[in-house]
Amino acid sequence: MKRLALALCLALTASVHAQSLEEAFTQGRTFGQSANTRAHGSVNGTQANQVPNFDPASVPTDRPTAEALNANARARVGQCTNAQDASCAATQFSQSNPTQRQSVTIDTQSPLITRGRQIGSDPTSVLGTLAGTYSDCTLTTQTGPPASETELCHRTRTVETLTCDRVLTVVPAPGAGCTPGEFLTRIVGDLCPWCPDVLAMEFTCGVTDYQMHVRMLWKSDLTPRYSIAQGPVPGRSGVEIPPTPGLARFDAFWCFDTTYEQRCMGATCTLTASFRNPCQALAIQGSGTFTAQGATTFTDQWDDRCQALEARTR
Repeated sequence: MKRLALALCLALTASVHAQSLEEAFTQGRTFGQSANTRAHGSVNGTQANQVPNFDPASVPTDRPTAEALNANARARVGQCTNAQDASCAATQFSQSNPTQRQSVTIDTQSPLITRGRQIGSDPTSVLGTLAGTYSDCTLTTQTGPPASETELCHRTRTVETLTCDRVLTVVPAPGAGCTPGEFLTRIVGDLCPWCPDVLAMEFTCGVTDYQMHVRMLWKSDLTPRYSIAQGPVPGRSGVEIPPTPGLARFDAFWCFDTTYEQRCMGATCTLTASFRNPCQALAIQGSGTFTAQGATTFTDQWDDRCQALEARTR
C-alpha cells in the first residue's frame, strides 16, 4: 500500500512537470501502470503481517492473501459488536458512518460548482502563474491561422421622378457712344442784350470725332440766322475730354476762339464750352448735357438648378 501511494504521488509530480493537461495525464497513466505492476507483487503475506490485527495463521493456504484480509476484517467486525474499546470504536464507525451521514444535494449553479468550473477553465486567474512555483513549467504561446469574417451590405435607391430648371437671365449693358450725325447738345449765350440774336455753340456726333458749329440764332424762336464757323473737333461720346481748344476765326469779319471740355458719369455726359472775343472783350460760357447711347451688349447668365440632382446620378 505504501508503494502504491508513492506511485500516485510520483504520478502527480510528473503531471506538474508536463507542459499541458493532456501530456500530464498521459505521463501519469504510463507511470502508474508501470508502478502498479511492480507494486502488485509486493502484496503478500510478508507485507500483510504489518497490518494491525492480522493473524497469519488465519490465512487459508488455498485462498489468496486479499481474501484472507477480507475474512479477517469481517471477523474483526463481529468481535467489536459489543466491545467499547478505542480500536472497536473505529471499526464500528467505519461500518455505520456511510448510512448515518446526511445527504446533501448541491445545485449545478452552486458557487461550489460554478467557482470550480472557473478555476478549472483558468487556474491562473485564481492561483496565479505556475511559472514561479514550478521551475520545470514553461509558458508557451500557440498561434493559429488568422480568422476572417466577410460581411456584405446592399444599398438600394428607389426610383424617383424629379424635375429641375436651368434659368437664363439676359442682362443688357448699354454702351457709351453715339451715331454719326446725331445731335448732342447746344450751348447758348447772349453777347448783346439789346441785339435781336444770340450766339450758339452746337455739338454733333461725327464718325471718329465731334462736329462743332458756331452760329447766330434769333432770340425769339432760336431758329438759325447765319453761320459763323463749322468743323471737326477732338471728342468721343462717353469719355472724359480735358479742356481742349475748339473752333477759332480771326479775319476781317470775326475775331474769336473757343474751348470746351466733357465730363461723363455713366451714360450721361456734360459738355462745357466757352466763346471769347478778344477784339471786343466779350466772352460767354455755358453747359449742356446729353445721354450717350451706344450699342447695347447682352450678357447671358445661367442659373443651373440641376447640379444637385445630377450629382446624385453619378
